[in-house]
Amino acid sequence: MANVNYASKSSKATIRKQQLILSILDQVRSMTVGDVAEYLGISRPLAHYHLRKMAYSRQIIMMFEPAPNGQLRIRIVPVNQEFLQAAERLAA
Repeated sequence: MANVNYASKSSKATIRKQQLILSILDQVRSMTVGDVAEYLGISRPLAHYHLRKMAYSRQIIMMFEPAPNGQLRIRIVPVNQEFLQAAERLAA
């Protein structure tokens, strides 16, 4: 697996995709990687890439949840200021 620098500067196209994801999360509050891929019309690995960049920059939280088939899937939720403040207090 290739090493990816999620902290690298994002292209305009990447930023547009991230803005679309955040606008949808404002309405639905949570999505899976598959939901994001379907909404954007991209592959799941590419959706995962965009979501990892967003998680790295603290725009979203990616968490595991049980899937209907007994495996795990990733659910995405937006980060809000209250969450960031609580996380920083716990880390201190």
